[in-house]
Amino acid sequence: MKKMLVTPLLVVLFVSVCSGFDNNRKGFVLGVGAGLAPLSQFSIKDIKENALALGGNFIIGHGLDNRNIVAFEFNFTYRHSDYYSEIGRRTRKTFVPFDTLSPFHGSQTITQGIRGVSWYHYFSPLPKASFTIVGVGFYNLTPKSLRATDSGFGFLIGGGHGLSRHIQIAGYYSHGQSNGGNLKHDQVSVLISYIAY
Repeated sequence: MKKMLVTPLLVVLFVSVCSGFDNNRKGFVLGVGAGLAPLSQFSIKDIKENALALGGNFIIGHGLDNRNIVAFEFNFTYRHSDYYSEIGRRTRKTFVPFDTLSPFHGSQTITQGIRGVSWYHYFSPLPKASFTIVGVGFYNLTPKSLRATDSGFGFLIGGGHGLSRHIQIAGYYSHGQSNGGNLKHDQVSVLISYIAY
């Protein structure tokens, strides 16, 4: 009985999602991007670490018209860090407190980035249009070996240009704070994204 109900629901969902991809920005939008981040930095007290990182983003949202998209965006960098919270490593519960941030032998893989709402404004309805990005959300720094993170407020700004109907290149800058405002994050990335609409 459940299978008989679930199958038609999945078919309706699939058809509605597929019909949302009509080559117009208005409607359902889904995108993924990858690139490099020449700035992926965090600082606390007198410690500051910056490294070249891999960058990426994921967006899912709605085109209000052919010039404006509002979406949930996860914009992040992924890299190795020479610093790590020894307290966090011992407890494996959270990445705070940062009372003892010290060099960590063997390097630690971290992901830092912002999750939130972004507004993409295109200056033309044409596919190869320039655009700006503004977003706000929660900023995270997550070491690979920890499951919990401490989020704080962050913002995202950027701009780019469409290379074709679905491919665009953009530069992003984001800044945020976590750990009660003690840990500050900055990242700059250049990403090539595929946007389905």
